Amino acid sequence: MKKYLLVAALAITLSNYAAGQNYFPFPTTYGFWFYRLYDQFHNPTSQTTYFLLSGDTVIGAHTYKKLSGGSAIGGVYGNCLREENKIIYYYHPDSAAEYVLYDFNLQVGDTLFNPYDCCWFPQHDTIIIAQIDSQLFADNQYHKIWFADNCIEWIEGIGSNLLLSPYGECSLSAGYWLDCFTGDSGLVYGDASCLVGINEMGENLSASIYPNPFTTQLNITLANNESSHIILYDILSRKLLQQSFINSVSLNTSQLSKGIYFYEMRNKNGVLRNGKVVKE
Repeated sequence: MKKYLLVAALAITLSNYAAGQNYFPFPTTYGFWFYRLYDQFHNPTSQTTYFLLSGDTVIGAHTYKKLSGGSAIGGVYGNCLREENKIIYYYHPDSAAEYVLYDFNLQVGDTLFNPYDCCWFPQHDTIIIAQIDSQLFADNQYHKIWFADNCIEWIEGIGSNLLLSPYGECSLSAGYWLDCFTGDSGLVYGDASCLVGINEMGENLSASIYPNPFTTQLNITLANNESSHIILYDILSRKLLQQSFINSVSLNTSQLSKGIYFYEMRNKNGVLRNGKVVKE
C-alpha cells in the first residue's frame, strides 16, 4: 500500500510540475508586494509594509523598474530591478552595482552565490536548489517554485518572502512575511487584502467611486483624460466586472449580490487607485 501511495504522490508532484511549464516573468508595469509583521508565535499583527514597482529609469546601459517602499525590510530610495533571460537583477544605489537576486534557470543541485547582503534579515552567501515544483495561485495559474536548502522558496513572477532578501534563512522569531502580491495581470498571491493594502500610491489624481454603499449602479470618475479601466473583484479575488473608460463610467451592478467588493482603477502606467465598496 505504501508503494502505491508513493507512486500516487510522485504522480501528483510531476503533474503539478508539468502544469507550471509556462514561465511567469516579474511585473513590468505594476507590482505590489504587501507584507505583514508576525510575532514570535507567527500571529499576525497590525504592522504592515510594502514594495511598489512602477515606472522606469535608465542606469548605464540598462533600463530598470523603480522600486519604492519597504523601509522596514531593506528598501531604500533608488532600489531598481530588471529581468533578462529569466534572471532578476537588483541595483542598489549605495553600491552603484547590480547583483543577481533570482535565477529562474537554475535546476536541482545548482548553486547561486550572493555577494551582497542587502538587508538585516539573516542570510546565507550561497544557496543550493533542493527541489522544484509548482503550485496553483490566486490567478488560477500554476507558478513554479524553487525550494532552496535553507527552506527559502522562490516563486516565479513574485520572488521570495522578502523580495530583496532571497537568500535569507527560515526564522522562527518575529518578522515580516508576504501576505499578498498583485502584478500586471491582477492578484497573483494571497487574498483580496492586497487590493486595499495601498491607496493612491500611484499618480496624485482626483478620483472618486460612488455611491458607497451602492445598489444597482456604481459611478467612477477620474480626472486624467486618459484611457483607464475599472476592475471589480469579490472577496475571493475573482474578477467580476471590468470596463474601459475616459474620465467617467457607470457600472450596472444589479446582478451582484449584497456584500463587500474590491476595486482597482488602472491605466497604462499601472494601478492608480484601489479600495473597497459595499453593495446593500
